[in-house]
Amino acid sequence: MKKQKEYRKHRLPQTKLRALAKVALLNMNRDIAALGARGITANDATVLQQKIEAWDNFPTDDELKGMCMDAVLQKTKANEALMHDLKMIKNMAWVHFKGKGYFHCFHFERLHNRSQEDFWRYAKSVRRVAINFQSQLAAEGLTPAKLNDLQAKITDVEAKIEEVDAADTNRIIASVERTDLANDLWATVDRINKIGRSVFGDADEARANDYLS
Repeated sequence: MKKQKEYRKHRLPQTKLRALAKVALLNMNRDIAALGARGITANDATVLQQKIEAWDNFPTDDELKGMCMDAVLQKTKANEALMHDLKMIKNMAWVHFKGKGYFHCFHFERLHNRSQEDFWRYAKSVRRVAINFQSQLAAEGLTPAKLNDLQAKITDVEAKIEEVDAADTNRIIASVERTDLANDLWATVDRINKIGRSVFGDADEARANDYLS
């Protein structure tokens, strides 16, 4: 899934935005009495603190990227386990049918020419054919337990594919949500700083400079 372009209302790096927000919060708590003339209250400071905490607690893109990579790794391992069982059945069929006749019903020539996403569907067809020839292949070691194990691995691969898709989707959604959080935090900080400069601009230039964005 293609990553959506983020719409940012500021150009600050994440670390600088957080630092700016922390400074704004300190200034608010220090100057709450003077800022009260412009409608700023202790509740506004609490809201800003909550927004900073929400920003801090939100997973970074690197964290979510790591989850995507782990999901892909788990899918690859599941595919490898399924491939092992399919090769085992291929060997049984080759020995029993000597590579002729019913052997071709398995279409083992497709074993290495499938996408990972389509691999589990092919494995299902191999299992269905193996069930049809279970009595013949029993002499080569094919048992109901092995067929059940094959089904479990097919199901696991399907689940791992879904997990990869979910991890990718979560990362894309989180990217938008993270941008929204940053935009909201920036808007709050910018508002406070503008009010602070307005309140102290003429009376206290040094303090007004504390409210620079």
